[in-house]
Amino acid sequence: IGMIHLIPILYAAMRLGRRDTLIVSVASVLSFNFFFIPPMFTFTVHDVRYVFSFAIMIAVGKIVAWLSERAAIAKELETSEKLQETLLGSLSHELRTPLAAIMGASSGLLTEELNLNSEQKKELYDTIDHGAHRMQRLIDNLLDTARLQSGMLKLKIQECDIRELLG
Repeated sequence: IGMIHLIPILYAAMRLGRRDTLIVSVASVLSFNFFFIPPMFTFTVHDVRYVFSFAIMIAVGKIVAWLSERAAIAKELETSEKLQETLLGSLSHELRTPLAAIMGASSGLLTEELNLNSEQKKELYDTIDHGAHRMQRLIDNLLDTARLQSGMLKLKIQECDIRELLG
């Protein structure tokens, strides 16, 4: 019977917070005492062993609640680390693409072996310019994200017309 009264304590410890687990633990101990400890249907306890049992039930609830909170924090950190790795991988790929275009175009301009006319040179300059602007946008987005996460930049949430946004 005592073990059955541990079930709601353990459930509360895994699903609810510490405060709620303490409330469930006390309620479970009181119901166990009231219905199953002699003299029955009272809250009096004549045997000191039951007081230790009650303390252990409450302690088990607090320990499991603490362990559940720690497990949730560990899971959140693991998820955050995976997200960060994915973001860094994606970001490095996104930055390499315009950088490769810039490097290719600039090395083409610096190579004297190629005989480039003014139109071909202009095309290479445009490639460099386009790649530089793309990298600038990516870096600005990255910095804005870092500012948002640090709290330096606050979002202004307001209603807007979806047709205007799509336009």
